[in-house]
Amino acid sequence: MKKRMFSILCVLALCMALLPATAFAESRQYLALGDSITTGYAPGGSEIENPFADQVAEGLGYTLTNLAEDGETTASLLAKMQTTDVSAADLITLTIGGNDLMGALYGYLAAKYNEGREEDQKLDAAGVQEALISGDPGFLHFAATQLPGFAASEQAREALTAFTGNLTAIVAAVRAANPDVTLLVATQYNPYRYLGKQYGEVVPQAQTISDGFEAGLAVLNGAIAAAGQTGAFEIVDVYAAFETAVEAGINPCNPSFTPPLTINLDFHPNQTGHDLIAAAVKTALGQTEPPVTEEPQAFADVPQGAWYANAVSFVAGNNLMSGYGNGNFGPGDTLSRAQLCQILYNAAGKPAVTGSSGFTDVAEGAWYADAVAWANALGVVGGYGDGLFVPNAPITRQELAAMLYRFAQLRGWDVSVGEDTNILSYTDFDQLSQWAIPAMQWACGAGIIRGVREDALEPQGNATRAQAAVMLMRFIRE
Repeated sequence: MKKRMFSILCVLALCMALLPATAFAESRQYLALGDSITTGYAPGGSEIENPFADQVAEGLGYTLTNLAEDGETTASLLAKMQTTDVSAADLITLTIGGNDLMGALYGYLAAKYNEGREEDQKLDAAGVQEALISGDPGFLHFAATQLPGFAASEQAREALTAFTGNLTAIVAAVRAANPDVTLLVATQYNPYRYLGKQYGEVVPQAQTISDGFEAGLAVLNGAIAAAGQTGAFEIVDVYAAFETAVEAGINPCNPSFTPPLTINLDFHPNQTGHDLIAAAVKTALGQTEPPVTEEPQAFADVPQGAWYANAVSFVAGNNLMSGYGNGNFGPGDTLSRAQLCQILYNAAGKPAVTGSSGFTDVAEGAWYADAVAWANALGVVGGYGDGLFVPNAPITRQELAAMLYRFAQLRGWDVSVGEDTNILSYTDFDQLSQWAIPAMQWACGAGIIRGVREDALEPQGNATRAQAAVMLMRFIRE
């Protein structure tokens, strides 16, 4: 009996030893607090398919507890803090302030609208909200005329004072209960920036609404920045991430304009917006994707000591690029446009994709279909016109640099390093397309691209898989 028991214990010990160490590690806890940005709310009561908090938890290995609520304000969250246990959290993110600002805006517009009107014609704040979100043309015109005065209004001043006091108290409550937690507070964004930029000339009210909202937003974000200077929390710069997207022609929020008169002013972020917030959170945490590994990857056609051998091992080990399934990598083969889209899609963690790419030559269900749809939606890549993407066309070195440049911008990475880089010293600089110059300056300045010879960039030349592997390794490590 003793021998049998000893044998069983040995087997159990062996099984336990074979379990990964992570099986015994205590999982890191992520607590998400805030408003409908964190809940993943979308118009009509639906939900975003892949909210930013889920992306952060999955991408960085946290166990998520999401206590955010639609309509949360700093006042309601402060009251909630009395019964919310934050002591076990390793990470807390906070999206708050949007409803404080919008509530003040609705109150301000209601006060202006009701001046001189009969009682049965007046609107309360809820009525103003409904009129704005429904896109009522008459009320939009009225709102556009009044918004320039919002930032200096009594309603805005009172909201800012309350917001600052409440945010300070919320942060103090978190720190008192959990002094060592990583606390991130997101800046607020302008949901109407894209609408004004894209349609301001057609619908002047859109630009006026964007500008008027921006003035109040600047004050609110200024209060967040001032509070962050105490060191009590880190700031997630969602505002900057969304501004970069808008400049790239991408709408990270739900507002839209459908000619001739329909305007949607719903202020929530769309799936692209959530992807950008997730990336901004990871940037604030000092994380990049994918996690770096140095596990060797052997390919029959990649000799040890080759100038690209380490890079091939790197991109294969990080699941950025793979071989052909026959033991070969194909280092001298050209890289196609579809392949690069897939590589960057892999680097982004393969976020959920809704809808198709819109290109007639990208078949639904193709291995690269989601990657192309994602890259096109974010402005990382464009087509050739006439609805064509040409997925199998070899990608040029300048196209590769441009896609990496746009991807870096959308991830919130610093691309200023190449602004002063002189690429005129290369003998073939005149072969650079005008649109590729900023990207090539950045790529050269960051050391991501180096000349094929000491004096030549060969921007129009096709990029090989080996060259792409080297550039990607430098890009991820940069």
